[in-house]
Amino acid sequence: LEFRRVLFRSNMADFPEAGEDLIAMGVGTVEQREGPNLYPDFLLNVTVPYVSNEQCLADDWYDNLPLPFSDYMLCAGGVEGKGNCNGDSGSPLVKRTYLGDGKFHDVHVGVVSFGSTVCGGPKAPGVYGRTSTAYEWIRDVVCDDFNLNAKFCKCQDEVIKIKKKEDGCKNYVGEEK
Repeated sequence: LEFRRVLFRSNMADFPEAGEDLIAMGVGTVEQREGPNLYPDFLLNVTVPYVSNEQCLADDWYDNLPLPFSDYMLCAGGVEGKGNCNGDSGSPLVKRTYLGDGKFHDVHVGVVSFGSTVCGGPKAPGVYGRTSTAYEWIRDVVCDDFNLNAKFCKCQDEVIKIKKKEDGCKNYVGEEK
């Protein structure tokens, strides 16, 4: 079993940018069909493009159905055969940046919320809860309620910038391990 750190961002309503590739993960159905659903034995992932909120809400998307949508959400997918499906709700959506030498950096940008009745349908992207809008709540639960020793629990108010985007702590309370 391999563990990897995933960065949570705060104050990132403009992240990701439209068209950027994101990785959706989950253990939901692998094929939409009549009868019993087929579920994988392991975590799967698919690369899907980020779709701007404006595009996601366009009249010719989602068969002109009104979406229960807010700024707390984001869309990804809308490409034939690629997307989240039944059973994926609550699974992560990450933005992966390759750093070279086989290393990469993942940023948690969303949580699977819902999608169309056609998994991975064109002009019907998956809808995700936007992680950055819940950052303070996540931090309160992880750091205060659960009293965990996560790196971001030690953040002071300052943040560093990587590629002109806010990206984590600049200063920590106590010693960094």
